[in-house]
Amino acid sequence: MSTPLLTAGVRVPSGPHAPLRLDFDLHALRTVLLSRQSVASLDAGLWDKPGVYVLVGTIAYGEKTEVRVGQSVKLKGRLESHVRSPPIPWWRALAVIRDTTVGFHSAQIGYIEGALADELRARPGIKLFEGKRDADTTLPTYERTALDAFVQTILEALKIVGVSLLSPANEGAEEEEISKPGATHTRVAGTISDLLSAGILSAGDGLEASQKNRTTGETRLAQAEVLASGQLRVDGVSYSSPSTALTRGLDVPAGNGWKGWKVAGTSTTLADLRDRLDTPAPDAV
Repeated sequence: MSTPLLTAGVRVPSGPHAPLRLDFDLHALRTVLLSRQSVASLDAGLWDKPGVYVLVGTIAYGEKTEVRVGQSVKLKGRLESHVRSPPIPWWRALAVIRDTTVGFHSAQIGYIEGALADELRARPGIKLFEGKRDADTTLPTYERTALDAFVQTILEALKIVGVSLLSPANEGAEEEEISKPGATHTRVAGTISDLLSAGILSAGDGLEASQKNRTTGETRLAQAEVLASGQLRVDGVSYSSPSTALTRGLDVPAGNGWKGWKVAGTSTTLADLRDRLDTPAPDAV
């Protein structure tokens, strides 16, 4: 399965300390890659507004990269304070604002900060340092769905800085039906994105899963949210594989996400929903 391309307009600076700018037109996001020396050159009229940022420490092979996620209603001023008093020994930063007339408001940047921190915390090559968290849970579902797409764009922009964004350990790129250990794996057509495209699932839908421990009798419970990207978010972290999302949510070594996840409040599994997808006739393939 091919990975969708995310395009950005790149503006290369002419001065020695001017920041490199990336414009993501799809989400109307304006980002800059900064050194500590280039913070002062930011246009205050443009950048002293609500936004989020990621401070990046030294990147070295085989070692975790220290990062810190933050947000401010006056982004340039906050970055200048981090130059004077660094919360971590950072050498690069990514700053993000909304390139629209309205821009971000404080609740939105609080949500993005929390979601971005959750994503980075789960990456094996990242050591996350957190300051005060202003997570906002008052935003409506449709607004959180749009902001989730922004988070994925910001993660992609961090790759340009050189930050390793390997997925959470053991996450598979494609989904397989898994029965018992040692059994043959059968690949089944259909993805979460296919269910979204067909209107069978919607971004923001909730999923539930449970598993009873036969020894202790304890029942483990997990919840997931369907994202517009076709991923499932569990405990603040997005997963491309339903089975990986299931094992992380239930804290179990293995599981079949298509059969384990059910639409919240129902007995309908993801596998049941996948069966509703139109299957072409053999002679139409």
